[in-house]
Amino acid sequence: MDRKVLLIEDESLIREIVGDYFKREQWIVYEAENGLQALEMLEKLDADLVARSSSHQSDEACRRNRRERRAPSEFLADFH
Repeated sequence: MDRKVLLIEDESLIREIVGDYFKREQWIVYEAENGLQALEMLEKLDADLVARSSSHQSDEACRRNRRERRAPSEFLADFH
C-alpha cells in the first residue's frame, strides 16, 4: 500500500530535502508551498500524513485536515 505525505513548506530547498527523505522511505510526496495551497490539495488528496513548517496558514490547513480527514500532522522545526 502506498503511503502519501503532504509536505507544507514555503522554502523550496527545505521541501526538496524533506521530500527526498520521504521518497527514500517509499512515500509518495505531494508538496504545497503554503497553507492555502495545502487546503486545496487536501480536498482531493487522501494523505496518510501532513508534514508542515510553522505558519498560520499551515496551522489552519492542519486544523481543517484533522476535522475532515483525520490524517496525522507532524510539525517540522523551522530551519531559518
